[in-house]
Amino acid sequence: YNSEANIKYGLNGVYQSIYWEVPTSLPQYVLFDHYTPLGIERTETSSLGACGALNPDNGTVLNTWVMACQTIARCHCVLDGAKPFMDKLTPGAKQYLAEARVIRAWAYYYLVNLYGDVPYSEAAKGYTDGVFTPKYDAQSDIYKAMLSELDAAINSFNAAQPTFASADLLYKGDITKWKKFGYSLMLRVAMRTTKVDAALAQQWAQKAITGGVITTDADAAVIKYTNGPQIYNDNPVAYELVGQDYTATAYGDANTEGGKYSKTFIDYLKTTNDPRLPVVAVIWNNKTPDTTSALQKGLPSGTGSKPANFPSYSEPNPNTILRYDAPLLVLTAAETNLLLSEVALRKWSAGDAAALYKAGVEAALRNWSLFGTGGVIAPASISTYSGAQALNVAGSFDDQMKQIHTQFWIALLLDEQEAEHAERRLQQDDVRVERDERADGHLAVDGEDTAVEQHERGSE
Repeated sequence: YNSEANIKYGLNGVYQSIYWEVPTSLPQYVLFDHYTPLGIERTETSSLGACGALNPDNGTVLNTWVMACQTIARCHCVLDGAKPFMDKLTPGAKQYLAEARVIRAWAYYYLVNLYGDVPYSEAAKGYTDGVFTPKYDAQSDIYKAMLSELDAAINSFNAAQPTFASADLLYKGDITKWKKFGYSLMLRVAMRTTKVDAALAQQWAQKAITGGVITTDADAAVIKYTNGPQIYNDNPVAYELVGQDYTATAYGDANTEGGKYSKTFIDYLKTTNDPRLPVVAVIWNNKTPDTTSALQKGLPSGTGSKPANFPSYSEPNPNTILRYDAPLLVLTAAETNLLLSEVALRKWSAGDAAALYKAGVEAALRNWSLFGTGGVIAPASISTYSGAQALNVAGSFDDQMKQIHTQFWIALLLDEQEAEHAERRLQQDDVRVERDERADGHLAVDGEDTAVEQHERGSE
């Protein structure tokens, strides 16, 4: 990779990964099928079975690993291939490399959060250095390396240099927005370390805020899709979900994996009069999707067999979540404003925790307008909801944290892995899902043993 043209060509594979291959691994393996589902429940008789998700040879675990590592390897290929020529590369070429570094950090973030210690310092060196059994670096070391990598990458961006322009899937060549995306990732990574290294979290969160994070809808990192003309133009989350469970003729009943929203999730939206409920959920009446909020019903955790009235349990709305032209929300103002609210609550910034919280809540509701007319929530409804759910500034630190991250949990319905990681950091079991104790002492959620999750807790 000794030229600007060659680097651009090499990064085609990187963009292919984030456009289709990595998201494809998420819907059935992570988004709605992670070890402790926050949003979707599956019955014990589903296709993977009661313990299928815990088998390390099962695609549930393997596919996410493969896809994330593939993205990382493609980034390494370009970045390592360019190293011998750095003194000869044009500023434009170095800008392309900066994008690859940000994307690599993004992929590592998901990988290390899901698996703990993973190869980092010796990763993807099989071809260049003959390292075929790389060492596993400590999760804490990788986090520090990711933060430094993001910092270096962001400082390499230069708005005066060439960009991918319209071929840029995230920002159409807008380098100012790329910087905000990089700093927002930095904020996300930093805030994941609050329980293990508060000083590190504060240092990098403040650096991210000073640099400038995503705070408006216009700056959100969103990948857009179209309904055809080829499968690769379809939203991969919707494509996989429809293909697996929610086919056009399933009508809420002929559901291969038994995927339904959890009782915890639906009950919470109903209790708080959340206007997102009819946007995200339907039940089926006479083979017709019904978004009536009062009729929505979640499947209790630990359900051991398919209920007789299965179509009456809520599942994803085909007119929003399951649209083939639905967007993929990578990182939005909803998440960053809620994180900024936590930063302010911790007194790490001069920001107004309540105002930032409100901005995050309202941004989360507006995000659904990106999913078509069925996702549009009236401004008056948004204002009413955010007012009713206002941050209780008179409450304790823990009470306010719970409020912030309950909204985080709802906002990240389609990024359930991130919602789960954030919840584990706070250990808010009452906000997560209902659990049942099994006779063997393990926790069971949706009929699945959560031993993997317990292992993850130990690594933190």
